[in-house]
Amino acid sequence: MVLLAMQLAWWLRFDLNSWLAMHSAWHPFTTGWTPGQPYLLAMFVALPIFWLILREMDLYSAPEDGSAEIFRLSAAALVACVLLAAISFYVRGVHEDNQFQFSRAYSVLFLPSSIFCLAIGRALYRLTLRFLSRHGIGQNRILMVGSGALAEELAGTLDRRGANVVVGTLEPTSAFSKQSATFVAGSIYPLKFLGRPEQLAEIATSEGCDEVVVAMPDAPQALLKTLAEDCYRSHVRFRMVPDVYEMLLDHMDLTLAGDIPILGMRGSRIEGVNFLCKRLFDIAVSAVLLLLLAPTIFLFTFISLKLSDSGPVFYSQERIGYRRRKFQFWKFRTMKTGSDSGASVEQHKDYLKKYIAGAAEGARDEKGRTVYKITHDPRVTSLGRFLRQFSIDELPQLWNVLRGDMSLIGPRPPISYEVDNYQPVHLRRFEVLPGISGLWQVSGRNELTFDEMVKLDLYYIENWSLELDLRILFKTVQVVLFHRAH
Repeated sequence: MVLLAMQLAWWLRFDLNSWLAMHSAWHPFTTGWTPGQPYLLAMFVALPIFWLILREMDLYSAPEDGSAEIFRLSAAALVACVLLAAISFYVRGVHEDNQFQFSRAYSVLFLPSSIFCLAIGRALYRLTLRFLSRHGIGQNRILMVGSGALAEELAGTLDRRGANVVVGTLEPTSAFSKQSATFVAGSIYPLKFLGRPEQLAEIATSEGCDEVVVAMPDAPQALLKTLAEDCYRSHVRFRMVPDVYEMLLDHMDLTLAGDIPILGMRGSRIEGVNFLCKRLFDIAVSAVLLLLLAPTIFLFTFISLKLSDSGPVFYSQERIGYRRRKFQFWKFRTMKTGSDSGASVEQHKDYLKKYIAGAAEGARDEKGRTVYKITHDPRVTSLGRFLRQFSIDELPQLWNVLRGDMSLIGPRPPISYEVDNYQPVHLRRFEVLPGISGLWQVSGRNELTFDEMVKLDLYYIENWSLELDLRILFKTVQVVLFHRAH
């Protein structure tokens, strides 16, 4: 694909430009004869550089695809192209009598060409793997352990990737056996029940499994140990979904003072230069979005709300932000006028207290999922339900981002009476600017408990990167457009 990208850049820079010069008065680049030998020799430098950088960025091992992989491919291609440009200038500087230099336009065109070719190549490779696996060639046969929405969603995701084929699942509480294997109707991804976890070794062998994936975050340690040992004896790989995400509890840093190890709490990565980079990114993106949305979605929503009733268009509320500073938080109004006062506020306070303490009972949404919020709130208008479904009501917070009260990505800003119930560890959420979207919104949203939400926020704070922000932004768009937002 890198060789193809080099050829594509050559065709765009030289062949297409020459054709345009001969057939029209307009051509973007200068014309003339260019020796091809240096460009052929360049491939012996370009190929190992691309291989090394793609390898270092885990683009040969990570199973990820979609927008996140495109971003990482773009970053890898940019680094490779900058290195190649630097090498070409160095070679020219060493050999001062050498009058040849690589075309700058070619170098610029090579970057998008390499991104395009690498992305297309990977897509074709995955399609080929998928085609072959569907015909029984090179399959990675996966046996799941567990059931329910998590197991079904994970099985569907794995089954759509590469050569993976999910053969079925083992369920500890299921009465099914291998002889009476069946499917569950109405599932997200219908999993075939093959038996119980105690039968793992036997079933993995008979089904020719290469891998076992445990999708039971609350599984007892004894069961996990037994399953891992059975996998080892059966020569199959073992993977598991961790407990709400116990991996996120690793908030400790180890440093050395001389020869003495010191263990301390890991702090926020959004400080100093990182804070400046994040803030500049927020300003640029929020300003562009406001300019694009003001004459379109903002105007349409404004008119719709004015025509629907006589209430105000915008709704503001005092929220707690960075370092516990108070600010006015803006949204498009989605509730009936006066719905946020009196008994409804006291009810909300009581619910938040239970939710933070882990005592709140979840409700069932229209898809049967357990969510921690009111699913059919009578205070919400019909137009408000539409605005909430596509998160249009959150768009005025772009103004909060531009002002510096909020960030595009970060923990959600709480109400003051919510903070009254916080435990000390929860206050770490105020180490960064609150955000419009965040890691927890794209990782489960209202299906998560408060402790799970905080763990995701702390993971984001301690592992921030601009790449992570971009990935969450892309994921947010997917969640809003293709899933019902709560």
